[in-house]
Amino acid sequence: MVKRIQGIVIGMLVAVLLFGGVAAAAAATAARNETISVTFRNIRIVLDGKEFIPKDVDDNIVEPFIYNGTTYLPVRAVSQALDREVSWDGSTSTVYIDSKDPEGSEPPPASEVQSVVITYEGITVTDVTASVDDSFKLRVRVEPVGGQEEIIWVSSNRNVFEVVITNTAGTEATITGKGRGTATLTVSVGGVEAECTIRIR
Repeated sequence: MVKRIQGIVIGMLVAVLLFGGVAAAAAATAARNETISVTFRNIRIVLDGKEFIPKDVDDNIVEPFIYNGTTYLPVRAVSQALDREVSWDGSTSTVYIDSKDPEGSEPPPASEVQSVVITYEGITVTDVTASVDDSFKLRVRVEPVGGQEEIIWVSSNRNVFEVVITNTAGTEATITGKGRGTATLTVSVGGVEAECTIRIR
């Protein structure tokens, strides 16, 4: 079903039609008025496997529509369904969508990682020399064992060597020499770092 909507302010389309009742008069002088045709097709919204019916601030159902091949959804209703804060600045015609910061929320727990070391064949290393095109594996040992922190491997210069993680736990990586020079391998776990100098001859 196609309906013709008269006098919609195109520059304010999100604010007037989708925002669910937020006044846009403050910015009307900067917009233009046009008549457009939109298509209503009983569009359903499914959020995390459950049908979601968008409503405005007065609890009226706001039906999505299609205009010029683009599907438009009510930004306030959808954002709030995704647990986001929504606000409108009429002076700049801007919709703000922000993450909520609940009062009393607890900060993330401090990292329990105590030490991080880089090893080669079971031996702790801080300096490794190899040739261009050589590949070798290094591992990282984290204390205490069993933490859930992400393990991040970083080459300070990928023109000298590249690093590719080779297991799902992130505790092992392959180092490949790319060009002559010296660069640093840094492995970071929960804010604790270990470094190894890689020399490519």
